Amino acid sequence: MKEKFTPEEWEQLKPLPVQLFVVVAGIDGNVDEAELATFYEQLGKAALLKNVLHRELLIELVHDGPSKYWNPSLDAEKTMSTPHQTLKLILQRRLSASEYQDFVKSLFIGALEIAQASGSDAGKVSADEAKALGTIAQIYELDLSFLRGA
Repeated sequence: MKEKFTPEEWEQLKPLPVQLFVVVAGIDGNVDEAELATFYEQLGKAALLKNVLHRELLIELVHDGPSKYWNPSLDAEKTMSTPHQTLKLILQRRLSASEYQDFVKSLFIGALEIAQASGSDAGKVSADEAKALGTIAQIYELDLSFLRGA
C-alpha cells in the first residue's frame, strides 16, 4: 500500500496511529499504564493486522520507534487540531472508497481498544473517550454500522 503514496504523503501519514492514540488516551489529561500497554501490544502485533495500510504504518512505527512521533507532553486537544482534513484527503485521493473505509475502520478499532483499556469498569469507554472516538469517526467519515454487530 505504501506505493500508492508519494514519499511526502507517506511521511505525513506515518504519525496518524500515534496521533489517534494521543487523542483517545490523552483526552482525560492522563495517559495511563493500561492505555500505553495496549498501544505497545498493538505495535507488537502489527504484522498480524488484516488491513495492509494500517499494518505497514505500524510496522514502520516500530522500526522508527514510536517515541519519534509521541512523547508524554503531547496534548490531545492540540493533536486533534493537526491537519486531519489534509490526511483524510490524501487517503481518499489514493485509496478506493472501500480501502479507505477498511483502513479507517482498522484505525478506529485500535483507538477503541485503547479507550477500553483503562478505567474502573473494564471494557467501558469514558464519556470523554467516547467523544474523542466520535470526533475521529466524524472527521474521517467512518461508517460506524460495523459496530452494531459488536
